[in-house]
Amino acid sequence: MDSGDTPWNQKTIRGNFLRVNPLSMKLLSYAMAYWSRGALKALFLQHEG
Repeated sequence: MDSGDTPWNQKTIRGNFLRVNPLSMKLLSYAMAYWSRGALKALFLQHEG
């Protein structure tokens, strides 16, 4: 998993394990919003190729 270069109020999450694990995406998104008090938003990239 890697957190890409994005503005501080958004994070792009890249990682192969997230592709097949929707629960992890939901939990990671919730945790980032909770711990940052809504200042951060998790963005997930989808790439098949």
